[in-house]
Amino acid sequence: MKFIFLLISVFFILINKGITQDKKQIKYDFIEGIEKNRDSIFQNLSFTINEYDTVVFDLLNSNFNSDYFEFPITVLSDDSIYSLDFSFEFNNNNYIFDTLYPLISPLQYLSHFNESDLRFRFTSNSLSQYPTSSPIVFVGFSILDFSFCELNIFQPIAYLNGEPCSVLINPCPEPTLLKKANISKAAYPNPVIDELFLEQPPGSKVTITDNVGKIVYERLNDIKSASIKMDNLLQGLYFVSLETQTSVFTHKIIVSK
Repeated sequence: MKFIFLLISVFFILINKGITQDKKQIKYDFIEGIEKNRDSIFQNLSFTINEYDTVVFDLLNSNFNSDYFEFPITVLSDDSIYSLDFSFEFNNNNYIFDTLYPLISPLQYLSHFNESDLRFRFTSNSLSQYPTSSPIVFVGFSILDFSFCELNIFQPIAYLNGEPCSVLINPCPEPTLLKKANISKAAYPNPVIDELFLEQPPGSKVTITDNVGKIVYERLNDIKSASIKMDNLLQGLYFVSLETQTSVFTHKIIVSK
């Protein structure tokens, strides 16, 4: 009887040892698979920045009116981008840096215009990958004339993932288009408290966004003059865009309470 019990005990010990070894092998295979998968993921992510990676100052797709001009900054790259830095000088005799607002979230950023060297600087990073086909931020200026274009930006420098890259300045709209921008005189009062009055061509589209790009009002108008109730909006900065068949004009307004 004792002998039979001993045989059974040895049998179970051997089975358990085999199961333990199998578990260890499974665990080893599982860990090895994770490491291989991790290596594969990092191999597919490219962080090599070169002259083919470009930061675009897209003046052509700017928003403008008689006293304000803003243009988007876009990244063109086949790499995985997690940080963007750029700086440039501009004609500060005719233009005053006004504002910068991000178009992606989450984004940690700092911007500064240094009056000593007349250079605007921007630095940012994100835990999420930057889009490479849509604007990342808008840079806005108050203008004293209608000639803001690529000739008014000097010595632009840009970095992606901390590495130097190419810079492209997409030429500005035709000056004749800029001179047509007159929404600042057609949107009043500014600042506005409870009601904004607009004069625009029939069939135009009016859009109002807040300072982070969220649409708070949107409407197609079939009359020349219209009023918009603003008393339901929080105090702050907003952008009124007037879209016609040939152009889009944007004007900033302040809602005051």
